[in-house]
Amino acid sequence: RTSDSGGAVLRPGRVLAVACMAHGMIVVDTSIVHVAIPAIRESLDASLPTMQSVVTSYVVVIAGLMLAGAAAVGHYGAVRMFRLGVVLFGVTSALCGLAPNGPVLVAMRAAQGLGAVLVMPDTLVMLSDTYRER
Repeated sequence: RTSDSGGAVLRPGRVLAVACMAHGMIVVDTSIVHVAIPAIRESLDASLPTMQSVVTSYVVVIAGLMLAGAAAVGHYGAVRMFRLGVVLFGVTSALCGLAPNGPVLVAMRAAQGLGAVLVMPDTLVMLSDTYRER
């Protein structure tokens, strides 16, 4: 156990578990959509180009904004951005499930990518801060 700058006690095992679960959630989400494409396409009566947009909107947002997400982590702090990212990712995941049509699903997947952009750099910062050499 070590203390962070705010005086709170850090538990390295818990930090590692939370970081791994959060990062895993983001990676698994990409695979889930690939597997579910036929069912999603049928239930929303979506075209193939729309389904391609569902897949790519998430990945393009992550790829395009990852450095901006890292800058936000540096400016506002890892814990704050991690919490915001997890909430955004969770809310948009629920909204993806409730999407009434393809275009709404594409927009929610892009917003979900934004949540991922806020979570991914945080996991690295939290781990490096927790496990730095003593």
